[in-house]
Amino acid sequence: MMSPDERRRLHSLQQPRCSLEFVRELYGLDLPKDDALWRDFRFWLGRRGKLDGAADDDVNRHQFELFLQSKELVPKRWAALRVGMTEDSLDRVFARLQSDGLSLRYHASPHVVGRRLERDLIDLFNEFRFRTFVDHNDFCSRLHEAFVASFDIEIEPVFCATALELGRKPPDYAHDVDAITLLPVSLRYQFWLDFRKPLSLRPECCSKLFYFDNADELRPFLAGGRDVDIPEEILAVRSEVAR
Repeated sequence: MMSPDERRRLHSLQQPRCSLEFVRELYGLDLPKDDALWRDFRFWLGRRGKLDGAADDDVNRHQFELFLQSKELVPKRWAALRVGMTEDSLDRVFARLQSDGLSLRYHASPHVVGRRLERDLIDLFNEFRFRTFVDHNDFCSRLHEAFVASFDIEIEPVFCATALELGRKPPDYAHDVDAITLLPVSLRYQFWLDFRKPLSLRPECCSKLFYFDNADELRPFLAGGRDVDIPEEILAVRSEVAR
């Protein structure tokens, strides 16, 4: 069963406009206090005659994501998950690289980073130049080890909340944030919800475990209209709980 906050987020995801509170929750961005990002977004809207997309208490979330897409930016919270680490760890990486004379700054706002971040981090290490990683877990593990070995930066990993709840060992590294629970979720345990965003924008990420527990409410929003393939370990754990 969904909590009141989860139900509120589900409702917010169904609307083009959302509160600034929801922007903080999902993207980790504090608009309009992030002056550089806010001014850039409003300028972008103005050029398109859509200034009503950014108000004092809410924004058009679809327009905001289109703005980020056009600038090839992602929220730092999301970018950190793509490399399996906390935002604080990513900040330590940026600070150390800055002290060594290498700046990975993609925008005047420090709270968004470039979509090419993963590639830029890989390019820091010669041993990764021609390497193919087995999967996302292998990529994150080796990248974190490389930062420890080459820069003496301790990385705090972020693991998938679903994998941890299921007792998977070792747990999967996170890759995205569940848009309803706000918990980190791995590639293995994620699927997509369709809330009729513009086609160029990605659907919303959700955990398969959360879907299994709330299938009746979430089924109308399945991307592509196909039901979710529930892994055996989720069925086993929930079967034990039901006994």
